[in-house]
Amino acid sequence: NIHNPQRRPVELRKKLAVAGGGISKFISQKLEPDAAARVDCGDVPSFQLRLIHGFEGFLVIESTQSLDVVAVYPAGARGADVASIDVEHVPERKL
Repeated sequence: NIHNPQRRPVELRKKLAVAGGGISKFISQKLEPDAAARVDCGDVPSFQLRLIHGFEGFLVIESTQSLDVVAVYPAGARGADVASIDVEHVPERKL
């Protein structure tokens, strides 16, 4: 999940870096003030990587402004309701 805490729109770009499977091109996105977005399994095809068995790697988010980012990990039996969920704050790193 990605949140824009700024008082102005923020431009960001995101890509996937797949363990042993390559790096996608960046996808640009604009988040309005106090708006939120998410990236989940259903979004993986939009990164246009040729993945055979799911995805294991990193979602890379770049922005010139500070963003709130949390990783959400739901778990449960295939086809069943979510049995547990873990949420972790992702700290900002300035390069």
